[in-house]
Amino acid sequence: MLYSGFVRLATCLALDEVPTFRRLRGFCYGLAMPRCGSNFQVSSNTILWGLEHLHVGDNVYLGPGVVIICLDRVSIGDGVLFGPGVVVSNGNHAFRDGAYQFGEHIARPVKIGAGSWIGANATLLAGVSIGRGVLVGANAAVTRDVEDGDVVGGVPARSLRVARVGAPA
Repeated sequence: MLYSGFVRLATCLALDEVPTFRRLRGFCYGLAMPRCGSNFQVSSNTILWGLEHLHVGDNVYLGPGVVIICLDRVSIGDGVLFGPGVVVSNGNHAFRDGAYQFGEHIARPVKIGAGSWIGANATLLAGVSIGRGVLVGANAAVTRDVEDGDVVGGVPARSLRVARVGAPA
């Protein structure tokens, strides 16, 4: 977490919408990650906790204000796009003796397939697996696995079963 905070501080003055600065942030974060592909772009105000558990493919873009909390493995495939304000959290507070416990957590991995787009302010919860080429609608809360090529939205997210432009019928 300390390194992540250093990267945020060191790059906070950079012009956010200049791809060179987003790539610089991605490169700096990638130094502390087990896998970081090429062209990892991180916008401003992004919070990445647990870099030692974050695995990122090539050509991944994180929009402004994204929060990724990695208490267990988080895998992001090639070409994944995150809209502004997306939250990925793979940990939950433990429930014991009739109350949620501070500091005690239960973590489960999260996987996001290649070519997926996670819309603005969507939330992905612990243990979900997002397939390849999935569109998660803005403000959706994904609580269970999503199949390849699906379009989901709502709280909790469910399949919208709409044909996408350019997608085979």
